[in-house]
Amino acid sequence: SYLEVEAKDIKLGADFTTNRGKLPWPVDQKAVLIPFGRYEVPGFTKIYDDNPGLTIGTPLGSSVKAVFDGEVIAIHNYGEAAAVIIRHGKYFTSYGNLSSVNVSKGTMVKTGQVVGRAGDSEYSADGMVKFMLMVENKNVNPAAWLRR
Repeated sequence: SYLEVEAKDIKLGADFTTNRGKLPWPVDQKAVLIPFGRYEVPGFTKIYDDNPGLTIGTPLGSSVKAVFDGEVIAIHNYGEAAAVIIRHGKYFTSYGNLSSVNVSKGTMVKTGQVVGRAGDSEYSADGMVKFMLMVENKNVNPAAWLRR
């Protein structure tokens, strides 16, 4: 559609700070399952938790892509899933719940480069990604940084 073409034509600034509201989503097909911040745990009444990022539903095995140029500084494996953390100056992005990882620590990645594949979802029959954005060591709402 026209809006999709327009969004792809958005030029990112060289400094992460200048790209609030302009960053591409880490997955092409997306549905926010759990937003940033306090939420009621699905399947439970009056049980709340805090989400440090966005839990994004997407088809299982979907490509998960870097939202900005940076350096892979860590890969964490937990059970059958993994997370990739990328440094963008004082900003960091984390791509969690990956079923596979396509990069290694020390890799310099470009915006849109595939860093892994979406893993199983505990909230739906499909896949999901846990996407976080940190400024130094503080989690911030990544939705404010992603294209509408």
